[in-house]
Amino acid sequence: MKLYIRLYIVFLWLGCAYFANLYKTIVNMYNGEIRYNENKENSDTF
Repeated sequence: MKLYIRLYIVFLWLGCAYFANLYKTIVNMYNGEIRYNENKENSDTF
């Protein structure tokens, strides 16, 4: 029974790590697009 609990915890931890990485990538992509647009606007004004 303890083996099943350990496996459950490991899979839960892996799932959390996977979703955290996915969330970070999405946030980084979103921030990157915003920075790119801001830089483009600044270069146009200058």
